[in-house]
Amino acid sequence: MPADRNGGLSLDLEPLIEGQRNLFRSPSSIPSFARPGFARLRQSLVPLALATAALLPVICMFHRVPHPWSRLNQQKPGALWRQGALFATATNTGASVPGECLDDQPLNDFSSAMAMSKAGWKLNWTAPSAFKPAKALYGVGVSDRSYWGYSSLGAGAMNLELRGNGNLTLDFGNSWIAFGSSVIAYLDGKEIARVRARNLSVVVTVPFQNRSVVQIVHQMNSVIVVNDVKIVCQNLHVDATSTSLVDAKADSASKSPMSTSSTSTTSPAMILNPAMPADDCGDPCRPPDMADAASISASLTDDKLHSGTIEIVTVETRNGNTSFPVPGVQGAYFNNLGASATWHGFITKVQLYHDFVKQQVAASSSKLLILADGSDLAFGGCSKEELLLRYQQTVAASGGAEVICGADSAIWPKHTKWHSEGPEINDTWRYGRFQGRMTDMLKALGMEGESNPYSAYMWRGPPQYVNSGFLMGPASVLLKILDCMLRRGGKGRDFDDQLALAECMFHRPESVAIDYGGSLVLTLQGFHKKVAMGHGGIFLNRVIAKAQCFLHFNAFEDENIKEWLQTWTAEAKMALAAPSAGANAIDDRYRYDDRVGHWGGTCTCPGSGRVYEVGDNNNKCLTLACDGGIASPCGEQPGDWTGTGMRVTCG
Repeated sequence: MPADRNGGLSLDLEPLIEGQRNLFRSPSSIPSFARPGFARLRQSLVPLALATAALLPVICMFHRVPHPWSRLNQQKPGALWRQGALFATATNTGASVPGECLDDQPLNDFSSAMAMSKAGWKLNWTAPSAFKPAKALYGVGVSDRSYWGYSSLGAGAMNLELRGNGNLTLDFGNSWIAFGSSVIAYLDGKEIARVRARNLSVVVTVPFQNRSVVQIVHQMNSVIVVNDVKIVCQNLHVDATSTSLVDAKADSASKSPMSTSSTSTTSPAMILNPAMPADDCGDPCRPPDMADAASISASLTDDKLHSGTIEIVTVETRNGNTSFPVPGVQGAYFNNLGASATWHGFITKVQLYHDFVKQQVAASSSKLLILADGSDLAFGGCSKEELLLRYQQTVAASGGAEVICGADSAIWPKHTKWHSEGPEINDTWRYGRFQGRMTDMLKALGMEGESNPYSAYMWRGPPQYVNSGFLMGPASVLLKILDCMLRRGGKGRDFDDQLALAECMFHRPESVAIDYGGSLVLTLQGFHKKVAMGHGGIFLNRVIAKAQCFLHFNAFEDENIKEWLQTWTAEAKMALAAPSAGANAIDDRYRYDDRVGHWGGTCTCPGSGRVYEVGDNNNKCLTLACDGGIASPCGEQPGDWTGTGMRVTCG
């Protein structure tokens, strides 16, 4: 691997709290104090812990402090929880006149935690994850005007105490992707609506009375989204001398609250639109107008720094250009940090990365970056939205590790000058700690039960070792890993970045994970060329049957890299031609689409008479990706079927 080939990528995010990283550690990252060698110490500590737990309620009673169990009880779904402010104590200023309802304008001001607190919102947890954490990870598809947040330590609840009488319309959702996750809305302890994974908008309208409490609760592995709150108030004729909103409660209880129309209603909560809104791009999240390979590639182009699109950065001291294209599918570009630098070994690469990432942290600590080898990295054409979705899934499956690196099929290096007996990286047993994590991450890609899902396309394997040619994660976490690498990689020209990264993963397994399934980057040493193919304008990974985001040709000769890319590029262009002869098809649009599945059939376009092989709409063959044409029956297809991921729009 050439010494100075490196690149990176960015998107605005926010840092995650350390407690979350510790919470989601995999079983393989058990700390030393949990191992058998410390059994005697545990025998001494356990009785002490039990005694402390028994005394804790008594201690708290004398000091007038609620003990932890009472706080856990307050988090039960539907419980009327009234303690604790959002991030700072603030007076609810939403209703200033006795008997009036809250003003829904400040209730919808999600610009800051303080604004929410002043409006009356309260949360039962306090952490950076409480207010708009890492949008590219936890708020994909959510409007910047909306609120999103979660508690990293279990179920979280946000409360709002209402004033007056009327109807409440709540638009809320759940932005997390984990199967089985849910966010639930309650009014006075009664469930009024529930949102499953990746449903960003459900609208429910319910009648309320004075001092009713609306509560939104998320279960573990869920993220609360609040889009809008509307209140239609029934004006109450209250004595002008009244100084308490409680005075209106007795009268309001006997009156029917107003509905959103002119007629009153006392009906139960009504779900208005349980499906996603029309402008939501679904799962995987992707704008509907991003159709062909050209527009997919262009989404990775960043003409303005920090513009919110993806920025790619490399360290290539042999290239004097500050920007140059990423090989492979067109549209992605490197911003070259090494254009005017001098190479002093691999430490140059890591030091330049470190300085660059440090600047990004100062500007936006949550900015998502990819640091990858430049001259032997290729772009496969996946969309930006698909890349971010796969990153989310990989982080979740890893147990919360936010820095994802490439998966190599061999351990490297075996020896270094500064460690004459060979570094610990050469001991494969250390990687055995991560077998559980590897199983979980492969399962998330549908590769459950396979020790090496790529075995048919490899001459060795499986991919399970650290490769430092690709790193993806938030700037704040990457900076910590780069700090670690500079300490653990050796000195001067003896510095080895791959050894350093491996050691940092062993010491910080809660922060670094390997991309075992290759959904982000396929590290190609040990692979045959048939593992991918050109298809519909992109490079298709045959195993996951999706566009490959990045391909790393580590340890390849330049001639071999060029030959593989030329083959795949030629195939990608050929695949855009229809497989069956017919009339002029100039108006038919046949292309790859991330949202299209592997099963499928054919689509006949009436105008051109041409027949196209197309996949299903990822809906178990209910419909084909056949827009304006005549669809054939849909069914299972062979692994190398040319219709995988393909869609046609007939002219």
